[in-house]
Amino acid sequence: MKQNPICERLALLRNAMKQRGYSAYIVTNNDPHNSEYSAAHWLARSWISGFTGSAGDAVVTAQGGGVWTDGRYYIQAEEQLSGTSLSLFKAKEAETPSIAKWLAQTLPTQSVVGVDGRSISYAFYQQLEQELTPKGIRIELADILTPIWQERPLRPQAPIFSHDIAYAGESVDDKLTRLRDYLHDEEAQALLVSTLTMSCGA
Repeated sequence: MKQNPICERLALLRNAMKQRGYSAYIVTNNDPHNSEYSAAHWLARSWISGFTGSAGDAVVTAQGGGVWTDGRYYIQAEEQLSGTSLSLFKAKEAETPSIAKWLAQTLPTQSVVGVDGRSISYAFYQQLEQELTPKGIRIELADILTPIWQERPLRPQAPIFSHDIAYAGESVDDKLTRLRDYLHDEEAQALLVSTLTMSCGA
């Protein structure tokens, strides 16, 4: 009988965790821009857990772990996580701890939690620090999935292009002029833009 491919992937990840001394590893579907919809290259949580819903993060430990997702996906997650050693955590419900709190409650002192730093926001990293540091648990930023994800899709290679003004409604130069006028009026020196839809839509 063929083994569940998700169990095989989890075994590979757990072996990589053991080699790095990690007690837990966090896996998301986020790209470095925290886009609403990530390219296939960044759908790591879906690949490692088998849960394909659009929202949710996974935590893998030596023996178990889970996926945190919201009410839209409870039934789907239960079905897709069945037989994988990962449990469903019903995020945002009063009795469900956040990932950071669960790790703090579950892991022993001196543990190390790994996560690909490109796949989380700074706010989430701060939550981890706030909960884990007082418990003596260290966070290490590292991508340990790529070496075991042999057929990981490439990052998008398509060139960036400008939409015709008929679709954009305004030229890039005119948009930048309005933006610079606004920054001047607000006595600001710069605007940090991180999301792809904003930076590529300029």
